[in-house]
This record gives sequence, C-alpha cells and structure tokens, in this order.
Amino acid sequence: MNGQMMFFLIAVFVFAAILGVLMFRGIASSRRRSQTPWQNLIAQLAETDHSALELLAKHTSNRDASSVLDDEQTLPPEEVWRMVGGMKGLELLDHNSKVMIAMAAYVHEWHPVASSEAEELRMIGREIEWHVNRLRAAERAANLESWFGNYAENTAAAYCLMAERLLHFCEAARLPRPMLSELQRAL
Repeated sequence: MNGQMMFFLIAVFVFAAILGVLMFRGIASSRRRSQTPWQNLIAQLAETDHSALELLAKHTSNRDASSVLDDEQTLPPEEVWRMVGGMKGLELLDHNSKVMIAMAAYVHEWHPVASSEAEELRMIGREIEWHVNRLRAAERAANLESWFGNYAENTAAAYCLMAERLLHFCEAARLPRPMLSELQRAL
C-alpha cells in the first residue's frame, strides 16, 4: 500500500505542477495579448515625411483661404510629387489612414462615448482613400500629371488633419501615457 500511495502522491504532484505551469502561461499570454493589438497597430504605420506633409497641408489651407491664386500660391506638381513621395507616398498615406481608423476603433472600445470623433476620423480616412483612388485612375489613364498636384495636396492636408484629430481623440479618451507617446512618435 505504501508504494501505491507514493505513486498516487507523485502523480497528483506532477498533475498539479503541469496545471500550474499551464495556468501561468495562459495568464502571461493573455496579458501580452491585451497589449499586442496596440503595438501591432503602431508597427503597421508606415514612415512618412511628416514635416513635408505639414508644409503641404499649410500651403493648401493658405491657398484655400485666399480667393485669388497667383503663381506663388501654386506649387509645381514636381515639387508636390517630391514632397509626398510620389504615388508610393500616397499609397502609404492611404495605408496609414486605414491603420489610424483601426486605432480609433481600438480606443473607442475604451471610450465609447466618443462615437462622433471616431466617425469623423473614419470620414477623413474615406476622403484620403477617395483622393488616392482618383490618382490611381488618372495614372491608369496616363493623365496623372494634370491631376497629381491638387489631389496630392488635398491628401496631405487630410492626412495631417486625421493624425492631429487621432491624437486629440486618444488624449480625450485618456489613453495611457506610454501608448499615447508611442502614437506621437509613430505619427
């Protein structure tokens, strides 16, 4: 009987140890998973030349505020092309706007009262997508040069507005400071 009791106690101890290890791994994994979506979203943001985009956005808002266009207010399409990084740069802005919409949805889970702000971000993202799609169509029709300057400037302006509004939305939702800092660095 002593041998059987010892075997039973060893089996119970091994079972309890395995169960404890599995529970510990499950808890650690769930903690990592709860942080992972934000890090995944941050990692999905493509790097952009934010200073050039802000310059284009300011130029666009100054141009729109004035009723008369002169040569100083109109940037040459080649300059706009360089500042946004061409079609590849616009594709990155379109991609980043989709990631920012996903970020707003993620933050909205924490702060559901801010539905109108999240919807506004989604609408700006749709505007960016619309501009980029128009330029894709112009590229396919070999008519990109005549449309690029205006649509690219408007895309840059919408992107900068979206980034600014996302930061304000995250601050209002009281996003934890480390997450907000990550977002500020990424944008």
